[in-house]
Amino acid sequence: MTEERIFEFLLPKHHDYPKLHCEAAETIAKSFTDVIYDTLRLKSAIPANKRLNVLKFIKTLASAPDNHVTVDESNCATFIKSLEGQFSDTSDDYLNRVESDLRAQLPKDLSEEVLQFYKRRKQAHEEKIKRLELIKKHDQEALDNDNFLHRVTRSITYYETSENVIKQLLGNESKNQNSPNTTDFNSPDYRAKQVQFAYGLLHLKHWETLLKVLERFKKYETLSNTEQNFLCYLSTNLSPDCDHLGPILVNDFIFVYESIVLTFCTQIIQLPDAQIPQFFETLPSDKNYQTLKNLSTNREFGLKLKNLLFELYSFSYFICKMASILKLSKSVAKLSKNGPIIQTAKTLRNASTAAEQKQVVLNVPPTNVTTLNSGIRVATEDWGSHTATVGIWIDAGSRYENSKNNGVAHFMEHMAFKGTGKRSQTQLEVEIEDMGAHLNAYTSREQTVYYSKCLAKDVPKAIEILGDIVQNAKLGEAEIERERGVILREMQEIESNLQEVVFDHLHAIAYQGTPLANTILGPTANIRAINANDLRCYLDNHYKASRIVVAGAGGVNHDELVKLCEQHLTKLNNNYPDEIPILSPCRFTGSEIRVRDDSLPLAHIAIAVEGTGWTDPDTLTLMVASTLLGAWDRSQASAKQNATTLARASGEGELCHSYQSFNTCYKDTGLWGIYFVSDPLKIEDMVFNIQQEFMRLATSVTEGEVERAKALLTANTLLQLDTSTAVCEDIGRQLLCYGRRLPPHELTHRINSITAQNVRDVCYKYLYDRCPAIAAVGPVEQLPDYNRIRSSMYWLRV
Repeated sequence: MTEERIFEFLLPKHHDYPKLHCEAAETIAKSFTDVIYDTLRLKSAIPANKRLNVLKFIKTLASAPDNHVTVDESNCATFIKSLEGQFSDTSDDYLNRVESDLRAQLPKDLSEEVLQFYKRRKQAHEEKIKRLELIKKHDQEALDNDNFLHRVTRSITYYETSENVIKQLLGNESKNQNSPNTTDFNSPDYRAKQVQFAYGLLHLKHWETLLKVLERFKKYETLSNTEQNFLCYLSTNLSPDCDHLGPILVNDFIFVYESIVLTFCTQIIQLPDAQIPQFFETLPSDKNYQTLKNLSTNREFGLKLKNLLFELYSFSYFICKMASILKLSKSVAKLSKNGPIIQTAKTLRNASTAAEQKQVVLNVPPTNVTTLNSGIRVATEDWGSHTATVGIWIDAGSRYENSKNNGVAHFMEHMAFKGTGKRSQTQLEVEIEDMGAHLNAYTSREQTVYYSKCLAKDVPKAIEILGDIVQNAKLGEAEIERERGVILREMQEIESNLQEVVFDHLHAIAYQGTPLANTILGPTANIRAINANDLRCYLDNHYKASRIVVAGAGGVNHDELVKLCEQHLTKLNNNYPDEIPILSPCRFTGSEIRVRDDSLPLAHIAIAVEGTGWTDPDTLTLMVASTLLGAWDRSQASAKQNATTLARASGEGELCHSYQSFNTCYKDTGLWGIYFVSDPLKIEDMVFNIQQEFMRLATSVTEGEVERAKALLTANTLLQLDTSTAVCEDIGRQLLCYGRRLPPHELTHRINSITAQNVRDVCYKYLYDRCPAIAAVGPVEQLPDYNRIRSSMYWLRV
């Protein structure tokens, strides 16, 4: 990227200001900082002040807010309060004693100014002491004779006493009064005291002495942060009686006005979306802006001011342009086309010589969400594909069942494809095949989903079919009996899948006595007893408009999908025939279940602790921790090359055939742990290594490991969103869980913000000294006793 292209990119082609998100802007800045910074630093031939301002802005934007160039307002406020006439008694004897020191350490004119300054303040302080003595009489217990002066003169900072100020300024506590001039004016200690003294001069409006301090600043090759902060503070607090300081700041300290530009840009980033247009409307009345405007009579500064204003506009446009490319928001706020900032930007842009333009487009379409009058939410992500996936996500699953009707949600999912009031099962299958589409559904503990994959042109037909099966399921007796047999055979197949069996047992003991303990399919007795009335009752109580999300991805036009939903989902409402179902909290219980069967060749074991719900701020950190545990099986290459500690131990010691970590989230709780398959005689060693890894995550995981896990988690998360079906599922699930869609760049930014200390803290919170839930099936004789496993969930170390 050349310098000319950078500036062409910064220069606007139009003047639209979309809504801005702080996190996204920082992510963009971090992505482009290195390229732009290196180009400007190595190749730039532009004026120094403009180049430095660009570099400062890029550095400020890419850094944490704590690193931005700001004025230490708290210190200034403390100083101003402390200096309000509160100087200690300064005797003539003391001033006579230090007069020789002052003249030896400072230039003659400056030493005279300091002496005269404190002599003039003597009378004011004596009057202040008299007022404080009156206060003392009314509060004798709090302000006794022994500590009154100590409170007055020592409780704030040393600049409030003339003796301390001069001593600290000169640094002569341990020096001979008649010693020659040995003060190092460039020493950090002296310069820090000089800045503190300058703050006092500013507050007391002693401009002549302050002017001499500024002359000293001009002699320094580089200014410290405290000196820069003071000059920035001075530039924004110039009163009419000190206008003569303005030209000095303009000619010798132009960076203070550049800092105003940086402050504006930082405000742009941090402002809420709705306040962005108002910011630009009120900019001319801003105090800092007025400071720049008042100094514009200076011709030389007028030219610099134009550059600064142009950079302000260019930088704010740069961020907004990036946000526009990422499609973060559809709302646009427009500046006045005749405003001074835009006119200046236009003039300078027309005068610039830019290289050939090259447009950069990021293919990250927005997620559009519309709520219908009925309460149904319609969400789409359209990237113009020839295929599409549309579906209906319902906030209903086995968690909303009880022991009597457990399994009815899954049974209802099966019945949806057995015919409706408009079409038989055969007609339904023929219509789907004629479109070349796929129609499917699944049920989980908290959600039921019906979706279709089809060509983009067939989306209207797919929505009509999905609406029909959700609203007009036939529920005939013959179809129910036929499907009952299908579900019973499905249960037999699942029982042969030991991983499914183990996780059903894990939920049953971890959430015993709560709805999350229910299996999705339900017990055999319930499947044999469910009838049409049970299905209809469940349908009427849970398939409600406010609990439904219609999602689409691929070649789906949002406005057209909204109209289709309004046309075909008219029967869905929010009227409940019975009591409104309320989701009760599910408590976690540390416990175990062992199903010993020595006829099986391998043991299947899951160990878990209570995790977090979808909306908990610790969820992503636990995902990173789960990635640190990783997964492994014997089909992989040599374990010695594996980056995961547990995988290396498992492979080198042949501790297991395979293992995988898991982080299962629900609305208000979750399960975080590990599942492994092991030989009967290796169980104890495997459990030992797992618990050692648990403790290591909570106490000593390193930054390098966390960085690798974040990269792996980010890659896996984004790679899963490579089809319209995956994106559609992501939209529907997130709207039900979060109430909004988390765009990929926001998710990536949140993952990248996690540090090793975050992982240690969160793992300590959820793992260390916590009761685990354990489910084991197979030859599990060697599995340690639960009390031994529980006692290994913490370390006794000094």
